[in-house]
Amino acid sequence: MSNVLIRADSSSTIGAGHIMRDLVLAEREFAGDRVIFAVRDLPGNINQAIRAKGYETILLEEGTAEELINIVRGSGIDTLVIDHYGISAEEERRIKEATGVTLVVLDDFYAPHHCDILINHNLYADPARYRGRVPEGCELRCGERYTLIRDAFVRVKRKRAAGEITLNPPGVRHLFLGMGGTDSARLNVPILETLRSFGDVHVHVVTTGANRDLEHLRRFCEEEPSVTLHVDAPDIAEIMAGCEWAVVTPSVILHEVLYLGLPFVAIRTAGNQAEMVAYLREKRLPVLEAYEPTALKRLLWSLRAEEDLESVPFQDLPEKELLQVLSWRNHPEIRRWMLQTEPIREEEHRAFVRSLDRRGDRLYRLVKEGEVAVGVFDLTQIDHQASVAHIGIYTDPQTRGKGKVVMDALLHEAFARQNLNRLIAEVFEENERAIRLYRHYGFEVVGKVRYHERELVRMVKEL
Repeated sequence: MSNVLIRADSSSTIGAGHIMRDLVLAEREFAGDRVIFAVRDLPGNINQAIRAKGYETILLEEGTAEELINIVRGSGIDTLVIDHYGISAEEERRIKEATGVTLVVLDDFYAPHHCDILINHNLYADPARYRGRVPEGCELRCGERYTLIRDAFVRVKRKRAAGEITLNPPGVRHLFLGMGGTDSARLNVPILETLRSFGDVHVHVVTTGANRDLEHLRRFCEEEPSVTLHVDAPDIAEIMAGCEWAVVTPSVILHEVLYLGLPFVAIRTAGNQAEMVAYLREKRLPVLEAYEPTALKRLLWSLRAEEDLESVPFQDLPEKELLQVLSWRNHPEIRRWMLQTEPIREEEHRAFVRSLDRRGDRLYRLVKEGEVAVGVFDLTQIDHQASVAHIGIYTDPQTRGKGKVVMDALLHEAFARQNLNRLIAEVFEENERAIRLYRHYGFEVVGKVRYHERELVRMVKEL
């Protein structure tokens, strides 16, 4: 049995990521060994999480190289693991020369180090970039093969593959929000406020007791039935596995999101996330350099359209589907809610579709779920300068329950592809089913318009 010392810290400003990945490293690489964590008692630390795992802790006074040297000598340490940005390569050299300990260093951004083993467990890690930055003979453990994924996520992924884990109850979409164990950037509440515009989303917020804004967050969540707060959750893997998408920091937790294959938006909150941000951009994955509400909402709308959901311009439809759209439009149950209630002749329909190539202020799409056509949406009076458009939808009159599918496709097109900010719908006031659908997606009634002895309810949705 070896004696292993791990030097790392956590706090409200540092966050909890270093400790969390070191716990994985301890379980994976040093099972059966005596493992001690050398930590400082900083505000908002998660040192209790270390002790809860059964590991000893030594509280440091200053965290200097000399203090570490004394602990290594006094405790019979064989292996020293350093996961701390505040310890330089020169200090590592001094520790190594003074103790002869096997020195393991965790690094995230290609800094110089003096060690026997260097671990950069990030997906982007390139061992070639350490050339000249570490001693000859240093063992480099870089990239996906060495990513520190918690065992709980490995187990959950196996269960999902076997069909033993399903998503949270249907009817709403479930979103995993993980802005770090301490939420050092204080973004949980602002993001939750932004997510209010997604009326059918239930948010699972994961944090720790070290979060300095925890009481504020608790109060906010208590007033929001569409939010569940998880503090120091032991079942974080199961929580994530039950969600459809995630908003997280581009840090340790992102590796687990990617491991489970969850669609996500990453928001940078710290300087040491620059390499991961660059990697995500290179891979064309959704990432923000900083939290910005409108940008976040656009990216989330880009995730909403299901992978098997397609919207096809009327101009690109084959003959069969072109006539199918016309038959839907002329169906009595569809026509009764149109401004023009008379049936449309085939030649009128074809002429209208041809005209769309010349009209930049309108678009019409057939929505297909897999291979099955389910409905139509349109954007009209499109004004890109004002970032506004009028909208409309209808579904196959022979099929029920596809309104949300078509609306998802419409909002994806409007917000994520057309970069619009404001949508206007006008619905006959007796069309209660349509009004319920629009309300479900956050449209608000702003007035009424008289049209041929009938009342149109005007409803608006802002991004």
